[in-house]
Amino acid sequence: MDFDAAERERKERDAPLQQQFKLGLPPSQGNLYLMPSGKLVNAEDALYNPTVVTENPSEAFDDYPD
Repeated sequence: MDFDAAERERKERDAPLQQQFKLGLPPSQGNLYLMPSGKLVNAEDALYNPTVVTENPSEAFDDYPD
């Protein structure tokens, strides 16, 4: 299987969705975790010292409850 070609095809296929459902977040990994404190962090990092993507998820997600 040509993984590079598959990744290119996926990016081309998903590009319209990325524009349609763009979030107000800085670039990050897709695997995010919402901490009980309300911080949205990169779940690939250790949870005791995570990369904080946003302190206020309601600014990034239109349907996030305040």
